[in-house]
Amino acid sequence: MEASFSLFFVFILSLLAVTKSDNPVFDVLHYGAVGDGQTDDTNAFLEAWKSTCASDSSSSTMHVPSYKTFLIQPLIFNGPCNSKGVIVQIDGNLVAPIEPSNWKCEDDNCHRWIYFHKVDGLKVRGHGTIDGHGDDCISIGDGTSNLKVSNIICGPGHGISIGSLGKDGANDEVEYVTVSDSVLIGATNGVRIKTWQGGRGYARNFVFERILFHETSNPIIIDQYYCDHEECITSESAVQISNVTYSKMLGTSRRKIAVTLKCSESHPCRDIVIDDMAIFSRGENEAQYECSNVTGPDSEPVSLLATGFTDRIGRTTGRTG
Repeated sequence: MEASFSLFFVFILSLLAVTKSDNPVFDVLHYGAVGDGQTDDTNAFLEAWKSTCASDSSSSTMHVPSYKTFLIQPLIFNGPCNSKGVIVQIDGNLVAPIEPSNWKCEDDNCHRWIYFHKVDGLKVRGHGTIDGHGDDCISIGDGTSNLKVSNIICGPGHGISIGSLGKDGANDEVEYVTVSDSVLIGATNGVRIKTWQGGRGYARNFVFERILFHETSNPIIIDQYYCDHEECITSESAVQISNVTYSKMLGTSRRKIAVTLKCSESHPCRDIVIDDMAIFSRGENEAQYECSNVTGPDSEPVSLLATGFTDRIGRTTGRTG
């Protein structure tokens, strides 16, 4: 009986060991991070990521602990990873160097700060803050699919963006993205889809729901004429945008025009739904929208749909700019 009990005890311990090792946690502090807000912790984060990504476990976690502030330079977290489930748990604070001139970027390419590339099954979560001092809070790029973004507080900066897509004629593809239960405070843009003229590919099957805007300059934007320099072109080719739903969008806009849907003549935006929305412009006035080359689910122009902005007494209104 005693021998049997001993074998059983060893068996239980082995099970516990397997369970523990099957979900390893790689804490950035164990890789040399300091977390005083002044020491450059970039290399420690990269080393912790390498271990997390290389793990053969079913789920591996890179952990950024709470009550510390980590100064990091622009980072690229490259995949693919061995684990089918990779978690980045951010409970502490991440900050970029205050002066952009102090950013150390690969090939002097400083348009991204924290970038996840070719990582399947990724979850980024936690109670910490990420302060890159501006630009997009979240930028969703080519090759992204089946992405859920929720419980984000963003601002100031340029909001949550899909794109830009199709630059220099690129064939970019993004689909099945849901952004929900988030707040944008004092941002230049709220939720935005931006594509370049001359691009190819598609941006489709998006849902934006239960989003609160506070003093946001441009709460909702689709821009198929995006261009960040002076020499901009108009082309017959464009990234096709389709099946986008905006639901339960609430808050205030700094501008009178709260929604701008500016789509391509050659590739109009299709199956766009705007529903259950209450956005006021500054001074609690009725907000307006402007749209061009946009159709709803029945190929009806969005400006003619009975969905728009609900004012204080519950009427649904809308105007084209």
